Amino acid sequence: MRHKTVIAAVCFALALILAGAVLIYTKKRNTTDSSEAFKAEFFTMDTVCGITLYGNSDLNGYRALIERLDRELDSHDEGSSIYKFNQSGSGELSKNAAELYDKSKTLFEQYGNVDVTYGGLIALWGITSDSPRVPSDEEIAEELERAGFDKLEQNGSKLHSVSGASLDFGATAKGYALDKAYE
Repeated sequence: MRHKTVIAAVCFALALILAGAVLIYTKKRNTTDSSEAFKAEFFTMDTVCGITLYGNSDLNGYRALIERLDRELDSHDEGSSIYKFNQSGSGELSKNAAELYDKSKTLFEQYGNVDVTYGGLIALWGITSDSPRVPSDEEIAEELERAGFDKLEQNGSKLHSVSGASLDFGATAKGYALDKAYE
């Protein structure tokens, strides 16, 4: 009797091993081989960006798109409409900046939490500067008074700040760039 139990256990174990091997083989055949992956890693949008493409080697096109959006949506890039708006308190946003502003406003209205009008508040810390610092409570309170979607007047892609609010898309531009790359 013991002999039959051992034989049954061995057969069961062999069946499990065989089933596992079949599943692994099938999965490998149905997924892309890693040798077909095209990869790039670069620094943009103040972070390391990695791209892996399967079956398409046009990494340069995706990288160029993401880097262009970084320049266009960066509040520190002097050529961006965001930078120009923040300097003057008024201006016409680029097509992508206006679209991202509208999406950000909608998300804020639905969920709260991320407010792209806190550009001045974010700038107080100087995170991207050579001398980051912790601002005083008074400075923070002053910037909080300026911020808010209700402090901005919008007419299409034209935006005007009635309080000195400034924009920073740092929290939303990365997701927006991924959406654009996916399109």
